[in-house]
Amino acid sequence: MIADASVSGLGDFFVGERVRVYVATGTRDAVVIPPDWLLRRFGTDFVRLADGTEVPVQAGGEIPTVGDRPGGLEILSGLKPGDVIVRPAGS
Repeated sequence: MIADASVSGLGDFFVGERVRVYVATGTRDAVVIPPDWLLRRFGTDFVRLADGTEVPVQAGGEIPTVGDRPGGLEILSGLKPGDVIVRPAGS
């Protein structure tokens, strides 16, 4: 996206320059897991629950680490409230 912005006190040394900026557009709750907790088999993603069952999930993109919040993979669907996931054996 290209946008024009005015910032007071910035000076004129950025005129005509491209700069990377991050703009907060809101917040939402998300389920983010370590990448090695996701099991991929035959094109389907799974997570292991604490009771040993595996449930198919839809994984989203990777979430970067920001400050003290760890990054990981966002889980978009497949988990229910109260599900407790665990690291798969061998990970």
